[in-house]
Amino acid sequence: MFKRNSLSIQLTSLLIITGSVMAVDGLSKNPQLLDSLTIWLSETNATSPQSPRSVELLFPVLVRNSNSIQAAVAGYEAARSSESKISNFPDPSLSVGIFGEPLETANGPQRFKIGLNQSIPLPGKIRAEKAIFRTRTAQALSELELTFLQEIHTLRQIWNDLVTQSHLRTILKQKMGLSEELLSVMDTGYRSGLVSHAGLTRQQIDHRLLEDTQARITDATDRAMIRMMTLLQLETPLVIDNVGDIGLPDLIEIDSKTQNIHPRVNRLSALVAESSASIDRAQAAFYPDFRLGLEIMILDEKEAGGVILPGSGQDAWVVSVGAELPLWNWKQKRAGLRATELQHRQSTLLLEHEQLAEQESILLTQSRLQQHLRRIDLFQSEIIPRGAEQVRIAEQNYITDDGDLSAYIQAKQVLLDMKIELIEEQKRAADEWVNISFWRSF
Repeated sequence: MFKRNSLSIQLTSLLIITGSVMAVDGLSKNPQLLDSLTIWLSETNATSPQSPRSVELLFPVLVRNSNSIQAAVAGYEAARSSESKISNFPDPSLSVGIFGEPLETANGPQRFKIGLNQSIPLPGKIRAEKAIFRTRTAQALSELELTFLQEIHTLRQIWNDLVTQSHLRTILKQKMGLSEELLSVMDTGYRSGLVSHAGLTRQQIDHRLLEDTQARITDATDRAMIRMMTLLQLETPLVIDNVGDIGLPDLIEIDSKTQNIHPRVNRLSALVAESSASIDRAQAAFYPDFRLGLEIMILDEKEAGGVILPGSGQDAWVVSVGAELPLWNWKQKRAGLRATELQHRQSTLLLEHEQLAEQESILLTQSRLQQHLRRIDLFQSEIIPRGAEQVRIAEQNYITDDGDLSAYIQAKQVLLDMKIELIEEQKRAADEWVNISFWRSF
């Protein structure tokens, strides 16, 4: 069985040792992403903080505990090890022949022979095989990076849910207090004949709906925490309260970051390279392999009239050179070449499609993000300040007896509704930032 810590340490050592090689040879197009993964894998004693202040504090725990990441780690290590399976020469073959009846030769009867043969493939075949395994290693590394980004993406989304729900619970608690106060005022007014039965009933319904909203937020928080605990493989829930905004200060810096080549694109690029190397291998199959042979014939001494002939009994050495001619399977080889050419075309088209899809996703996400940022600015600069002004006006009217208490409470409720809308808009913006961070590999 694989031990998770030992496997991660082995990969960490492998990444550190081969990091410069991968950078030069182009195995990884995201060196910063690979560096982060290497650092977090090296933190063997990573533990989850009980009350994390930011989602980044959970990244080392995710990397250490995620089965998906650990599976991708094993896949990369297996692909890396497979490269050593290709050698320049296949193993030689040894043969031994024993004659039932001695075969008479000029130098004496031959009883058995020993042969050693070595096949020598063309250098182009070996290069193609090595290129295929190397591109598979690049695909495995891209798969590891992609799995890492997907798990981080999921963790960030869950974090946004939990932080948003924490803020919503705070505001809903305030709304519930106002609703109870307003319900008490209206109940008093109803008993005094100042409030109609319909008005009191509407307020009672609104209060019950508000209680239901609180319960739904609590249920959603429980579900998000279950997802968090499963993802991080935690035994106890985290405490996520009073952690500030959802990360909006980072949104301004998105356009200044360098766009990396996404692992999905890099994986398909490696697939194109593999199909190209497969074409080279299929073309090389039309050319013969050479074979060198060395055979030793073991001879007995030869007698004539009871006299051993001079020079007889000396073993004979035979050196042979041959070629393995691809004569009978040309149709099969042509079909194989045609198949690899079609696979190359397929992988090239998939790569072009993925590049266009990635660019489209980034542009659409940026457009939605700008929309949310515009609405956030609208609420922060105009809507909420004006709502606060309405509260001050209603309060002043209540103090001067120009308005009643219920109007003042309702104005405060409207302001809280505006703040809820702002929080939800911030959540949408933060989710789009998470999407952009996934596509831009940071």
